[in-house]
Amino acid sequence: MKHFIAICLFFLATLAQAQKPYFLMKAPEKPLPGVKRVAVLDFAEENNKNYYDSYDGRGKKTTDQLLQAWMQEQRGIDKVSVGLFKMEDGETFQKGVKTSIFSFVERTEMERILREQQLGMSGVIDDSQAAAVGKILGIDAIISGSTNWNENYENSSTRRVRKVRATISMKVISVTTGQVLAIFSKDATRESSSTYDAKSGNWTTMTATNLLVDQAFDALVKMAADYVCPIFEQVKPDYRKVKVKEHSAQGKKAMELLDDQKDYEGAFTIYKGIIEADPYCAEAVCNIAHIYLTYGNFEKAVEYYKMAAEIDREEYGKELEFGQKKLDEVAVLASIDIKLPVIELSGNAHSASAKSVKTRGGKSDRHEVLAGPEKGASVVSKVPGDTEFEVLGDNGDFVKIKLLGGKEGFILKENVKM
Repeated sequence: MKHFIAICLFFLATLAQAQKPYFLMKAPEKPLPGVKRVAVLDFAEENNKNYYDSYDGRGKKTTDQLLQAWMQEQRGIDKVSVGLFKMEDGETFQKGVKTSIFSFVERTEMERILREQQLGMSGVIDDSQAAAVGKILGIDAIISGSTNWNENYENSSTRRVRKVRATISMKVISVTTGQVLAIFSKDATRESSSTYDAKSGNWTTMTATNLLVDQAFDALVKMAADYVCPIFEQVKPDYRKVKVKEHSAQGKKAMELLDDQKDYEGAFTIYKGIIEADPYCAEAVCNIAHIYLTYGNFEKAVEYYKMAAEIDREEYGKELEFGQKKLDEVAVLASIDIKLPVIELSGNAHSASAKSVKTRGGKSDRHEVLAGPEKGASVVSKVPGDTEFEVLGDNGDFVKIKLLGGKEGFILKENVKM
């Protein structure tokens, strides 16, 4: 039992210290260079005789959901888990770039033009008509499509299954050429089951059809939106613990900078120092690549992922593949006028070779840190025992140390392990 509790506590501690995920922009599967202003027709409903379609207007609802998705400036960035039962707002280091790459014709203006052309808002118009309407509206492309869904049941004496299969078909037509620029057609299936309880003589609850339809279409709308428009995807790099005994203390310090202070440049400098001393320390090499990836410097990230993979392909091959994928997407995003910021890393005052000391005693103990190297100087902080600090200088009976938040102070040598 004690062993089980210890494992649980270790697991919870690991969760609490886990790296916070962040977000990187992901290129669309089908980029549309030159397409800026578009019109979106209400999607047609191929099975509009169905009761639920008549009730909720699935085609128009899908159109509205797509428009809402495409107009979000940071689509994909959501809450992230940073520990057990703890959520925080997601963030990206790729500042100044937006997922909202299209502008849209107002619905009232589009309705007026369609009426004049004796066409309806329904997505059922042919390609030549779409191009003609698009030219009048002053747009680059017109998007039309349709929705469809059906359900079926599987019954037995003890189990019933309701299955819903939904489909979204979407087409993007160039106004200039009348050519089809993109075609999207996907299915999504959702199901719910009910079992018979012989003891009570009752069936368990089954999810209603309309809820399953909503779930299926919600998934399809996201896929359709992602197909032609960028999105931010969540990334959670696996930082490795430095195993080489000679560098383990510095590796631990770098990990603390990442976990506790979110000091990426400080950790970067420490890892750089480690690989300068030991180029075959694959964990440090991979962690440098992770930091470059975080800041969107994919070229440098791939350079270091390749170095790590050369040392151990099995361990770091997947990281290299992902880094290369992000690097390849840079050109795709540039084709739709999205220029990703590239942040250079120069490091900071931390050094892999910096001397450190550890305070005596336990975490519940406190030692005074003074403003000057003499007794009687004002107290700037009280620090716990069994805690490591970077040494900034030596002054007689005192050691100058670096505190949290960039502060500095002097502690008696008798209170630290040199």
